[in-house]
Amino acid sequence: MTSRLTGTGIWSGMLRYGDPAQTAAAAAELESLGYSALWIPDVGGDLFGPLANLLAATSTANTPGSRPNTAPGSSAASVSATGR
Repeated sequence: MTSRLTGTGIWSGMLRYGDPAQTAAAAAELESLGYSALWIPDVGGDLFGPLANLLAATSTANTPGSRPNTAPGSSAASVSATGR
């Protein structure tokens, strides 16, 4: 199966570790500016709570689960599928 990647995403630790209300507002603003994917780090701890917060704050942005980043020396995770 082949997928075509389109759109522009943003990676931000604040979207995962920031204040939930501020994070939700930032996610909604990023979506209104045209960002289609919100990427967050996965370096331990609860991942699903922050993802649920992002999904609740947006209607079209992809804010799915993550997969380990395979880049050498990277401790981040990258979004790999749609969360909607």
